[in-house]
Amino acid sequence: MDDARGESGSDEAIGGQAKEDGQISTVTGLTVEDFHLLVNLGVFNATHMNQAVFAFRRYEDSSLSYTGIESHKGLRHYGLYDTVVAIDDETTA
Repeated sequence: MDDARGESGSDEAIGGQAKEDGQISTVTGLTVEDFHLLVNLGVFNATHMNQAVFAFRRYEDSSLSYTGIESHKGLRHYGLYDTVVAIDDETTA
């Protein structure tokens, strides 16, 4: 994940020029082109991927908050796998 947390991960990873080509390759062993092909073939369940990314981000944010770090002050949207969702105060509580 990068700091542009309003972008969906799918757009970030496969949208023409990936910001983190090296990270994708290091983490998955896939090139961006291979990842794009797998996405187009429907290998990834978008609903499950969105849930996993959302859960990770909530865990990450609460862990950082616990240590006194607010990494993205005023963040109002989470970029997930293939969508962006607005958050509210109840979501982050």
